[in-house]
Amino acid sequence: MKRLAGRSSPAREARTQSKINALLDELGALLITPALSHVAAAARLIVIPYGSLHGLPFHALRHKGEFLVEHFDVSLASSLVALAKARSPRLVPPLQCTLVAARDDKLPAIDEEARALKAIYGEALRELDAPTLGPALTRGDVTGSLLHIAAHGAFQPHNPMFSGLSFGSCVLTAHDISSLALNLEVVTLGGCETGRSGRIEGEALLGIDQAFLGAGARAVLSSLWVVDDQVAGELMARTHGELAKGRTIGAALATAQRAALKRDPHPFQWAPFTLSGDPDARILNSGPTHLDQ
Repeated sequence: MKRLAGRSSPAREARTQSKINALLDELGALLITPALSHVAAAARLIVIPYGSLHGLPFHALRHKGEFLVEHFDVSLASSLVALAKARSPRLVPPLQCTLVAARDDKLPAIDEEARALKAIYGEALRELDAPTLGPALTRGDVTGSLLHIAAHGAFQPHNPMFSGLSFGSCVLTAHDISSLALNLEVVTLGGCETGRSGRIEGEALLGIDQAFLGAGARAVLSSLWVVDDQVAGELMARTHGELAKGRTIGAALATAQRAALKRDPHPFQWAPFTLSGDPDARILNSGPTHLDQ
């Protein structure tokens, strides 16, 4: 699936939003409201879904008529073991950011997104040509604080390991990523369906974001469905602006989603992006993480 350009009519969007909110209210009442009675004064929630619940945008479920992200920084983990691995003590590398943008004339927001990141990170950001990303990852040349990829994404439900990021004539698949050894704090993926996952014959969750986590990334920001080109670019720019202030990726994404929610409450626009791994990952600490202190 490609990032989408354009919007449907306002009347149709309003009808769709009403139906979606009713469903999110129902899911929130079933899955969230009972759990919140055991949560006291928390600023964030780390959700470990079970089975098919891995595909839900938990940050968009509703409690008492409001989206969960309006009150909590919400992230996901595939299991307690995976969360413990992501949060294991290690030094945060010095600020070094890598950008890969699959430019497309039909999706101008990718160019805008790239310019925004260059303005935010300045000399700490280097840009790789899209076809060189795979070889650079294999050689171990992509390390440091951050890897941001703005590209088309596609999920393959019958074989999730062949889900991939498309750069025109080349594709980086979850299978390719799973064989890597990465030293990255945060990976942000600005394409469609990069956060979808599946299982084959009882295996662990498989997909693009899970492949990056398994290869050594501490946290991965990805999407659960097709994303609007302009909204995706704006949300990514706001998230990276917050990261550059020293905030954690969990807080940065939640802040960006709240800002997007105020502009357009339709969940399709702001809710596809989700966070997996360690929500406390950040890109500016040059010393030990909070777990070492």
